[in-house]
Amino acid sequence: PRREASVDYLVVAGGGGGAGGFGSYRGGGGGGAGGLLSSFCTPSSALEIGLGSHTITVGGGGAAGGSAAAGTTGGPSTISSITSCGGGGGGAGVNPGCTAGLAGGSGGGGGGGSAPNAGGAGVCGQGNSGGSGDQAPGPQVGGGGGGAGAVGTNAPASGCSTQAGGAGSANSITGSSVTYSAGGDGSNCSASAGGDNTGNGGDGNERGSCTATGNAGGSGIVVARAPGSGITLSASPGTNTVSFTPSPDPAGFDQVASFT
Repeated sequence: PRREASVDYLVVAGGGGGAGGFGSYRGGGGGGAGGLLSSFCTPSSALEIGLGSHTITVGGGGAAGGSAAAGTTGGPSTISSITSCGGGGGGAGVNPGCTAGLAGGSGGGGGGGSAPNAGGAGVCGQGNSGGSGDQAPGPQVGGGGGGAGAVGTNAPASGCSTQAGGAGSANSITGSSVTYSAGGDGSNCSASAGGDNTGNGGDGNERGSCTATGNAGGSGIVVARAPGSGITLSASPGTNTVSFTPSPDPAGFDQVASFT
């Protein structure tokens, strides 16, 4: 008979890349956060997984958009039957026309432009939609990328300020609370990349006063947690780790395998 173990999981995909802006008026949308799925302290059931070796996939962050170019979508992350979708790239600030945010685990923010520029849709249960870009006369800014905890901010009808990405979601599967999968800001002159193993979206570029390119999305992470008694978790190659955290299990601890 097949031997199985019950394993809690956190599966975070790569965040989408932030978009580039154009000229002095049109800013890029923020990248959407990588999709987030977890059974730890959530209504979702733990994963029943067969004993033996398993291939884990960790999604890379989406590339930044160059001048007047959209960001790219992040890569998916997978453990067994659980797959989270990469965050959508931010829509570019262009002239004429518009670039909408791309769909993903969370959607990218729409770029600033001369026509309607919606944020990308998020995947239900994994993230939220990106905010829309601004098409008003004058400075046109990009919307914030969607996050696991909230939608991205819509750009106002008039204005030139940074549009915040959607909030991420905190998870304590490793034994410490860490926030993952926040959306990238739209039109941020102090823009930054998503960060390693966060699933965060990259910030979109502001406008002509800043560099034209956006910022890359953050790579994802996969975490598996099992009781200290009954089975033994291992992780390879060397960049992946197994740690231990106190728990009510008879062994007094749980095993936590992190894949980056």
